[in-house]
Amino acid sequence: MKEMPIVWFIRHGESQSNVGELTCNSKETQLTEAGHAQAQEITQAFHLLSYSRVLSLIVTSKYRRSQQTAYPTERAFPEAQKVQWPVHEFTYLSEKKTQWTTRRERSQFVQQFWDNSDPYYSDGEEAESFIQFISRVYKVIELLRYRTEDFITIFTHGQFIQAVLWILETSPKDIDFNSKAAFRRFCRENPLPTGAIQEIEFSGREEFHLGKLITDHLSITNIYESYSDAIAPLSDLSTPLG
Repeated sequence: MKEMPIVWFIRHGESQSNVGELTCNSKETQLTEAGHAQAQEITQAFHLLSYSRVLSLIVTSKYRRSQQTAYPTERAFPEAQKVQWPVHEFTYLSEKKTQWTTRRERSQFVQQFWDNSDPYYSDGEEAESFIQFISRVYKVIELLRYRTEDFITIFTHGQFIQAVLWILETSPKDIDFNSKAAFRRFCRENPLPTGAIQEIEFSGREEFHLGKLITDHLSITNIYESYSDAIAPLSDLSTPLG
């Protein structure tokens, strides 16, 4: 019997936005020096594997920080196929509110979005509603269930990985006016460091196995809450885990 495909969901390395720098927009935000170091450290995680699998598919999002994080792995595994999927971050603020702003400057708009419980609410041009985001995540999960590759890496973003976990672990039947608060609470309870790897095995329509959160390869483990700029001062958002 064929083994279940293993998927590594990898959060991008530390970004300019994470540390409060001025950024043009979410799509073009780049890695910091520490983020590039984390991207390089991710390649070391493959040497820590307890199983023998050949990496055959490398997936990135359309956002630059995802692509920059994937680059060292792409160089280390030149035979792996490279594709771009819709695994980009949940970008729920309109571009006119976020262009050339800092994390702190966006905080009031972030708070307003999460205070609005309507899952269909869109903030404007280039903004995604919560239900659109969750629908996009569902589609990627369904795509993964029937992939034939043994080992896949997906270089993606914090909220995207948390949404995958939220869907798999809680199986929300409907997306309603309680869903945004439930997802936000789940994110708080399940923080995800930059450069971390969440392992998941998929098999068919229903079966999956949730592996551990892999951080052994990281020399510094920082948590930046990607969904809630307004929750805490920037100094509280970088938490060393040891």
